[in-house]
Amino acid sequence: MNADVIALDANLAVLMIVGIANPKYIEKHKNLHPEYDVKDFDLLTDILNQSSQVIFTPHVLTETSNRLRQIKNPMKDEISHVFKEIIHSNDEKIVISKAAASRPEYIRLGLTDAVLLEIGTTGATLLTADLDLYVAAVTADLKAANFNHIREQRRDDFH
Repeated sequence: MNADVIALDANLAVLMIVGIANPKYIEKHKNLHPEYDVKDFDLLTDILNQSSQVIFTPHVLTETSNRLRQIKNPMKDEISHVFKEIIHSNDEKIVISKAAASRPEYIRLGLTDAVLLEIGTTGATLLTADLDLYVAAVTADLKAANFNHIREQRRDDFH
């Protein structure tokens, strides 16, 4: 996947941040294990390294924060410090909730996903592991990539 600007969903943001803190924490984090492993973190890192920018919204950051904290200390504190660094080093794009809630997908997908769809209208590529969000983005003619498709394709390439 080659995208200039990537907007991450909260699930992948959690994977990224926990993996940066310590890849061994992925198997210990209840929001990641058993769905994701270190190979998935490596793949996500490869994808993000090919982009020039990763953007977040306050909505995604809030969901990410809530999910990140569902692990015991001292891991939680270490992850929180990494998250703070990520917040300080990446762009945050504001989407007014009223605009996102006006999208037809809002009722079905919720506010955070509707915000990500709004971000998609700016030309950013939405990288998500959520099939419903991915389908909504593609249906709306937005640039989107399904992380699960990418990792399945990668597995097929190695077999």
